Order: sequence, then structure tokens, then C-alpha cells
Amino acid sequence: MNITLPCLRNCNGVKKVFKRKNKKRMKAEKKHWPEIEVTALEIKKAIHEYYKSLPKGVSLTVLIMEDNKIDMNLLAPFLNGIPKKTFYMSRATYEIFEEPEIPANLDLVQQAVDEYMKEHSDLPIIDGDPNKQVSYSKLSPYLHGKTPNIPIFITDIENMVTHQKPKGGSFDDPS
Repeated sequence: MNITLPCLRNCNGVKKVFKRKNKKRMKAEKKHWPEIEVTALEIKKAIHEYYKSLPKGVSLTVLIMEDNKIDMNLLAPFLNGIPKKTFYMSRATYEIFEEPEIPANLDLVQQAVDEYMKEHSDLPIIDGDPNKQVSYSKLSPYLHGKTPNIPIFITDIENMVTHQKPKGGSFDDPS
């Protein structure tokens, strides 16, 4: 039995579009970039430009390495260099940091919150806390033996986590 997929017979147009969009990313890997000083805001802008160049359906998480470092080789064409400083990004929130602990903790807690919410109807927060600070004791079965050393809060927007304490006791949706 012979099965032929339609795209495999004639997908030259698809290949050309994909190659065009990948051109800038491929240059990043080939070119030797100078070391540069950049701010977190410049990194954020470069990530936005990089995201706009990604093929449809490709997630921004391709930028985030296993240790939450941002792969600066992919951003180099948008920054015209490789940053001297290391920057980190949370896979869960896409926030950018200069220290590795916060994004790792956010990712760990967001995954634990998501798992907790599948099994419970209440939020895993400290009872009566108006800031919705995460209760690590409620999440302990989902944290895989790790406990973050920073307070983390749950926002009103899709139960996303953040390390920033809300102003005025709530994360009201601005829209």
C-alpha cells in the first residue's frame, strides 16, 4: 500500500515561504556577533520583532533554553549583537528577568497551580489572603519536592502567577 501526502508532491511554495521567514534566524547562527550592552526593555523589543518573524503556529518558547536562559543567538539579528548580560524568561508568563530564580519559580508554580486546579475548585492560595498569595502547603503534592523561596501570587487573569504583589490587594483585569 502506497500513501502519498499532497504536500509531499508539490510543496515548493511552502518551502520557499518557510525559507524566507527563517532567513534572518539562520543568519544569526552563521554570523559572529559583537558583545553589546542592552537593557531588559531592548530585549523585550527584540523578542517582539523575533516573534513577528516566526512562522504561524511556532511558539515563543523556542527562545527559552532548558535553564530559562534566552537564546541570544536567535535574537542577535534583532539586537545587532549578543548581550554581555544573561537574560532569563518564564515559559509560563513570558516575563524577562536578569536573575534565573524568578522565572524558574514562576514556571514551577504555574504548572503546579494548573495541576491543582484540575482537581480542586478553589484557588491554592493562603486562606483569607486578599493578595492571593500562593499557599505552598496546598501545592506541595504538585511541586515535586521543590519550594520556591519567594512569594508568588495568582492574578485575576486566567489564574496566571506573578512574583509582583498586587497594588491595592487585587489584580483586576484592566479591560
